[in-house]
Amino acid sequence: MPQRHPLLYDVERWRQWRFRLLGLAVVCFLPAILAGVNPSKASASAGITQIYSLIAAFLMALALMFYLRARSSWMAVDGDDLVVKIAISGRQRIPLAEIRRARLAKLRSVFDKPEMQRLRPRPYPKWQDREALVLRIESEAVDLVKLRRMLGARCVMGRDVMVPVVDGPGLLREIDRVIAPVRQPASSGEGGSRGARRRKRR
Repeated sequence: MPQRHPLLYDVERWRQWRFRLLGLAVVCFLPAILAGVNPSKASASAGITQIYSLIAAFLMALALMFYLRARSSWMAVDGDDLVVKIAISGRQRIPLAEIRRARLAKLRSVFDKPEMQRLRPRPYPKWQDREALVLRIESEAVDLVKLRRMLGARCVMGRDVMVPVVDGPGLLREIDRVIAPVRQPASSGEGGSRGARRRKRR
């Protein structure tokens, strides 16, 4: 099975919000619990109890969504494709042959630009020095519109994809292992043809 690299945005969001959401949900469930313990007062506060129960259910659903995103959103190299999987939103396969360049870069290299400030991850000081996988995709064969819907405007900017993942260097090595052998023959062929032209001139 290919090694999966979870998306850091989703992992950190779950870590940041899990205790807040679950704690608030428990607090909102308290009126319903107390009403069950003391049925004589339940009818007097039935409306408030119902409201708090609905809020608690919403918070639990939000916590579940964050959890699923953290556990089931990842990128992985599978054969000759880069698979992007987003919980609930689906998945997309990107042929590695369509990736012109892959590298690692700090988020500040993009989000320090004035026009990108509105898309900054929050809190920005926590994220600005983190490295992200940056892919340049110039092929029309890759549906960048779908990829942007899945990952968001913060991750897909034009034909550049910038995603912080767990073990970014490891994922980059996996990508390079597939891309490098494909590019090498092309570059050697170009070099050979140049050498041949030089020999003909002589």
